[in-house]
Amino acid sequence: MKINIKHISVLLLAVIFVSCGRGEQKAKKNEETEVEKLSRTDRIFKKADSLSFISEYDKSNLLILPEIHDLYYKKDYKNYIDAVNMAAANFRKLGNYDSAFTYCGKIVDSLARFPDSTNLSIAQTYYLLGLMYRDYGITKEASEYLNKSLQIRSELLPKNDPLIGDIYNNIAIVSQIKGELDNAEKYFRLALELRKQRGFYDKSVASTYMNLGTIFYDKREYTLSFNYLDTAMTIQRKILGDYHPAIASILTNIGNTLSEIGKLDSSIVAYNKAVEILKKTFGDNHPLIAKIYNNIGVGYSFLNDYNSAITFFERSIQIKEKLNSKLGNDYYDNYLNLGIVYQSLNDQQKTIEYYSKAMEIGDKLFPGTPISAQIKSMMIEPLLDSGEISAARKYYYDIMRIFQNSAEVDSFSFFKSRTQLSNILLAEENFIAAIKNTSDCLKYFKSIDELNWILFCYELLATANLGDKDYTEVGRLYEETKEYFTGENNKFDVGKIAAYQRIYRMYNLILNMTGNAFYNQYIEAGDVANLDKCKEVYENMIELFQKNYSIILSESSKIAGSSKIKEYLGTAIESAVMNYKLNPTNENYEFALKIAEFGKSLTLLEKLDKNTAMELSNIPAGYAADVSSLQKQIFNINSIISKENVTELSREKKEILEAELLDKRFELQQIERLLREKYPLYKEITEFKIDISVEDITSNIIDPDQTAVEFYIHGKKLYSFIISESSKEIIVNSLPDDFENKIQSFLSSITSIDDPDIFAQKSYDIYKTVFAETDLLIDTHRLLIINDGFLGYVPFDALIYELPAGVINYKTMPYLINKLSIGYAYSFNVLSKSTRGRQYISTFLGIAPFSSVEN
Repeated sequence: MKINIKHISVLLLAVIFVSCGRGEQKAKKNEETEVEKLSRTDRIFKKADSLSFISEYDKSNLLILPEIHDLYYKKDYKNYIDAVNMAAANFRKLGNYDSAFTYCGKIVDSLARFPDSTNLSIAQTYYLLGLMYRDYGITKEASEYLNKSLQIRSELLPKNDPLIGDIYNNIAIVSQIKGELDNAEKYFRLALELRKQRGFYDKSVASTYMNLGTIFYDKREYTLSFNYLDTAMTIQRKILGDYHPAIASILTNIGNTLSEIGKLDSSIVAYNKAVEILKKTFGDNHPLIAKIYNNIGVGYSFLNDYNSAITFFERSIQIKEKLNSKLGNDYYDNYLNLGIVYQSLNDQQKTIEYYSKAMEIGDKLFPGTPISAQIKSMMIEPLLDSGEISAARKYYYDIMRIFQNSAEVDSFSFFKSRTQLSNILLAEENFIAAIKNTSDCLKYFKSIDELNWILFCYELLATANLGDKDYTEVGRLYEETKEYFTGENNKFDVGKIAAYQRIYRMYNLILNMTGNAFYNQYIEAGDVANLDKCKEVYENMIELFQKNYSIILSESSKIAGSSKIKEYLGTAIESAVMNYKLNPTNENYEFALKIAEFGKSLTLLEKLDKNTAMELSNIPAGYAADVSSLQKQIFNINSIISKENVTELSREKKEILEAELLDKRFELQQIERLLREKYPLYKEITEFKIDISVEDITSNIIDPDQTAVEFYIHGKKLYSFIISESSKEIIVNSLPDDFENKIQSFLSSITSIDDPDIFAQKSYDIYKTVFAETDLLIDTHRLLIINDGFLGYVPFDALIYELPAGVINYKTMPYLINKLSIGYAYSFNVLSKSTRGRQYISTFLGIAPFSSVEN
């Protein structure tokens, strides 16, 4: 007879099911019997502990708190202390530090009542106090209580007991807070060895793996950091599932690491997942949620989304205020980050406000330490920008006192702060002292080959010598620094520096040395050769800009420092225009026009980020994320290699990093190449090459009966580049302080048809200001206008070129469009590359609105 295997299988399953069911029932009965054998207090402890294990801290305390009162009056001191410790630990987990400290204080204040003040329960109390002071960032008291706990446990327990490992773990965290990373790593490894005796899949083991991940994060060894965090996640998920607060802690640290390697979007996703988990357990308000919001704010500030960054920093503060948090180190981070964001937004008042708040906390938490000195140093620049020189100098003296009394200060930090003294001396116009101080700093930075700071010192020296009117010395400094920018020994390439913020130092240095020193030498001595020197350096500057434009655009949105570069463009354009006036060649005209185009491109950089560029070009959003990630990874590898961040780096490790850097750059180049091949508009936006020639303009852009005018606004000056087939000229005229308001008033008058006299006056005022002498040079019937800045709002067609006599009538006013056929374009540079040439400019659609009103 054939046996039906299917039926046998079902029968076996049924038997197994019944057997398992009976086994479970037996086990459950045995467990209930064991619990019945426990005392009432032990049963409460066991239940409360199981609730704490699954993060039900409130429910755990509902069982424990009533028991504390009974135990005290029963004089059951051992259980009383254990109950108080459990309640305090629960309150700490809930973020209620006031209650946690209160309950620990009950024990510390009553030690005389207990028969044994050196038992393990008291050690647990000291341990909890150490943890809470550690959370506050108060390292002195944290170390004191942790060491008290360690002393008791070491006397009462075997040397390899996991409870000793718990203390090692937290001593390591205190060392980490103090910046003693090697010491922290040593104690974490000791803790891991002892905690593993509880078994590999244990919460405390996972916690130490996570802590080791944070140590390697602090050491910028992100691969190792990920490895440890991944191990921690594997352990915790196996024993706790996917929605436990411990998982949220690991996700937060993973988010930190993702942020550092350039995956900003992924880091924000990790942070939000952590917040989701915490909200399920604790609701909307918890200290860890506040910390994560702070991290999300930092992520958005890296993305230059300052409004979102401010929102999350403020949410973080609001949670702490709701919890009546006294965790000063958390507020410190919030205030410091808000100060940095507002400094990026050039809001000096709010920058100083938040730096002051951070400094007040820092002086309490980290008195007399390099951390306290750091925030004081950050305060100097906004104070100087606000004209508060004496306050800036006071902070500098405070920094020096800290450095003199601290054994933790290294030479690099000391000389970085010394450069702040140079800034103060420059603000005080004490140029000789600034030169001497900066020369000392430069000597040190040269000794360690720190390029970024070498260059910054050269800029400070150039500025000081300019103030002292020693133009010859400025010229010598320029020759000395040429090797960093030009030739085969070029050291200062945009791809090699640690951050874009340093690029503007390079531009400032070049422009400062030439546009001021050489131009002033020309003014004083009338030596035209100095104008030629100006031109040489400006050409270098434009060449570097063209070379690195696409990289700069990919690295940042609102480019830090572009406004700083533009400050020096005034000297550049003045020198170039003067050079053209003295020697009106095509080459000199083209060079002045290049500088104007360069200034306009910086305005574009301030407004156009890579995402916008890609959206305009219909490029999928994923490419933007890839480019951002790669740029951030390149930045971080550079940071690791830089001596600014790592004092010692083995040759083998450096070679590995340099190879990785080449791979990332190649990968980025491949993506950029693909984008330019598939999306021509993106190619045009990101490859801003300034190669204008008068010949190209006259042959490809303008018709024989057409004049082109490109405007460039710098400060309160308007530069008009006028060119036709037979002539070219540059006109410079001043703009009134309220010119933007006048434009707005003129635009408003267009919408109102009640008073033609007011309209006529406002229209003519704009015409006179913009055209000045320019209209005398227009002898054609057609006009091509290339705007700049707020001139883009002006409808030139509606301007009148003279005030009408007698009764003014809208219909009969001498509008510019009646005199000239007007067209518009973005720039000579873009148009000169257009394959459509004159056809692009000649094709024109005009729409003229009219009113039914008689006039």
